[in-house]
Amino acid sequence: MKALLLPALAGLALTGSPAVAQEMIAELSCHAVSPDGSERTLLIGRPLLDRTAADGQFHLNRPGNMEIGSILCVRTTPVPAPHDYEILLDGFPLYISSGEGDDHTLTLLEIADHQFRIRIIEGSLSAAERALAAERLEQYTAMVNSGA
Repeated sequence: MKALLLPALAGLALTGSPAVAQEMIAELSCHAVSPDGSERTLLIGRPLLDRTAADGQFHLNRPGNMEIGSILCVRTTPVPAPHDYEILLDGFPLYISSGEGDDHTLTLLEIADHQFRIRIIEGSLSAAERALAAERLEQYTAMVNSGA
């Protein structure tokens, strides 16, 4: 499994291209995934993108009695959205799947050693996506430190 860690980039003043930074993120679906990965349940209702962007802290409405180990979202970009850190604060790592075939990328947003971190599980990020991902990590840290 290929994994690239981006926590060190969070402290750097990197900027992405305006085109990537302004890109609209579309969420195609999200699933709650059991701790061992054997069970997935589609999360229905408003997209997590909308729910995390809403006022107040995000809390996942757990489907049934399912024990949840992580969340998996299929989106138009593998770069986490501006408020995805709220999913982590609710206790769940977030996998983001984007693209198909040779263009498929799977990233993992998680908290490790008290830091937000993005790992590339499959595929790769462009230079602009890497810069935006580093920018997001900085934003997450700033939001948590400000108490927002």
